Amino acid sequence: MAGVERNTGDPVNSPCCSNKDKMTNNHQTNDPLEKNLSTAVSDKGTKKSSLALTSMILGIFAIFFGLLTGIPAVICGHVARGKIKCGAASGDGMALAGVLTGYVFSFLNLIFCGILIFVIFFMARNMSDSGISMILVNEMKFAKSSTYVLGKYLAKTRPNAKVLVIIGPKSEYNKRQEIQIDALKKGFGSAITNIKIDSPKLKQQLGPNGKPIPDLMLPMVDMMKAEDFNKLIAENKSCNLIITLIGLPMDADKLKIWGQFAQDPKKTPKLCIVNADISSFEKYIAKGLIPAVVTFNPDARYTEDPTPTDMFKAFDERYILITPKNVGEIARKYKDKVFRKTE
Repeated sequence: MAGVERNTGDPVNSPCCSNKDKMTNNHQTNDPLEKNLSTAVSDKGTKKSSLALTSMILGIFAIFFGLLTGIPAVICGHVARGKIKCGAASGDGMALAGVLTGYVFSFLNLIFCGILIFVIFFMARNMSDSGISMILVNEMKFAKSSTYVLGKYLAKTRPNAKVLVIIGPKSEYNKRQEIQIDALKKGFGSAITNIKIDSPKLKQQLGPNGKPIPDLMLPMVDMMKAEDFNKLIAENKSCNLIITLIGLPMDADKLKIWGQFAQDPKKTPKLCIVNADISSFEKYIAKGLIPAVVTFNPDARYTEDPTPTDMFKAFDERYILITPKNVGEIARKYKDKVFRKTE
């Protein structure tokens, strides 16, 4: 029939197509706008990465804890970004923030730690140097008191004496001896003004290979010989009082002064010793050949406290003065701490 339309098979144009079918057909279109909208909706539903969140939180805490949380923040951030790129999760912004803050504050923490270590090391070194310097200063003050008190004693007991002060050779002459000599002169005051300072002429020591050994490589006690002292005393016959700041040689029993004293005590020069081994000289002190000895007090307490400014107080803290009058008392009080027992 001419008035009847034929069915062409087109489901869209077909009058038999329901509204629901038309909506379904329209939803399956290839429109780009609809595709982007569909993708956005799909992404919005992707789960956020817990590692990315952890990285960001650790990165923030790195401000306060530095490397402790900074390094974990970097590790978590990189792992999270790797998973995000694979599409397994979202939150790339958080992961990136965690990585950046982790790197930045870890680096700053390293710089801060380096500066802190340097400052601590510098301060510790200065404190150590300062402590050593203070100890040296204190020791110099004690050394000064040792000869000052001796000088005061000799000024009272042997005024107008002609003094020979024996010191070490040039290689051994140091600030300590300089201070001791200056203090000795102050102790003498105007009572003793005739003072000569000299040192023994030591023979050059030879090593096993026959070559000379530098003086600084050997202790003074090992270099000195009795013959060196005998020559020095003979060269200064006018001196009737000898003060040695370097002790006596190891073979001190060979000194001629002992025999001279036995023959003529009055003409024999007297010997004073400062800070040396006197363990075998008790009898010479008692007889008067050694009128004064300054030695370390066996009961002295060594502390870091400042040295007393008063010379006599400083002396009493560190030394004892032994004379013919108190030698017996000293021997009884300290027993074998000062003098060696003789049979």
